[in-house]
Amino acid sequence: MTIVPKYCAACATEKSPDLFYKRQGKPDGWCKPCTIAKVCARKSANRARARDAAGPKMCARGSCGSELPPDAYGNRIYCSEKCRQVSWSEANPQRFAEKRAAWVLAHADELKAYNAARYVANRSAYIDYQRRYLVANRAKVKARSKVAYERDKVRILAYMKARRDSGTEAAVVRARRAANPFPFRAKESRRRVQLNAAFTLPFTPEQISARMAYFGDNCWMCGGEAGTLDHVKPLSRGGGHVLANFRPACKSCNSRKRDKWFGVSELHRFMK
Repeated sequence: MTIVPKYCAACATEKSPDLFYKRQGKPDGWCKPCTIAKVCARKSANRARARDAAGPKMCARGSCGSELPPDAYGNRIYCSEKCRQVSWSEANPQRFAEKRAAWVLAHADELKAYNAARYVANRSAYIDYQRRYLVANRAKVKARSKVAYERDKVRILAYMKARRDSGTEAAVVRARRAANPFPFRAKESRRRVQLNAAFTLPFTPEQISARMAYFGDNCWMCGGEAGTLDHVKPLSRGGGHVLANFRPACKSCNSRKRDKWFGVSELHRFMK
C-alpha cells in the first residue's frame, strides 16, 4: 500500500500523514510540530498581554520582595523553589522541625563525614568565623552554653571527673600550653594585673594556714579535700586580696566557680 504524503501549509513541506492531525474534509493543513508551535506562540502572547495589563507580579513570600520571571504568570506565586520551601516551613514550623529531625537522624553518618571534610578543607576560615562570632555574640553564646550545661550537667560532670582521674585533662592542658604558650602567659599576666589592682591587706603564711584550718582544710563548696585557695568574691568583680576573702576549694569547684559572683546572700549557689 502506497502512503501518500501530505503538504504542510506552514512549513511548505510534504510529510507523512502520521505527522498531521485528522481534519475531516480538509486534505491539507498544518503538521503537528507547526500546530504546537503556533499554539505556544499564541499562549505566550496572551500571557504577555495579561502581564502588561496587570503589572508586575511579586513573590508571595513577603520577605523576598522579588518580581516573578516573565513566564511565571498563571498559578505560580513564588519566584523560586527555595521561596516556596521557606514559606512552607514558616507556615508549618512544627512539621518542618519534625521532618528536619527525622532527616538528620537518617543521614547522621553522611552529615558527620561531610562536615568533617568541610572543616578540614576550610579550617582557617572556620576558626576565623567562630572567633568573630564569639566576639560579636559573647552574651548569647554564654547563655546558650549555660542552658546546655544545666541540661546535661550530670553527664558533663561525670565526663570531666573521668578525664581528671585518668590524667587525660592534665596531659591535654600541658600539650595545649606547650603548643600555645603566649595565650597562657597573657592569662597569667592579666591575673597579676588584677591582683596588683585589687585591694590588698598583708597576711602571713601562718594566718593562711589558720584560715584553712578554720574550714577543716575542706572545700567550702563541696566539702571534699581542698587543694587550692579561692577568692570568694573574684578579683575581677571587685573582690580584695585579703584574708577574709580566702576559702579553701578543690580544683574542680574552683574551676567551676570561675569568676561568678551573686552576692554574699547567694553563696549557697556555689555549693553542691
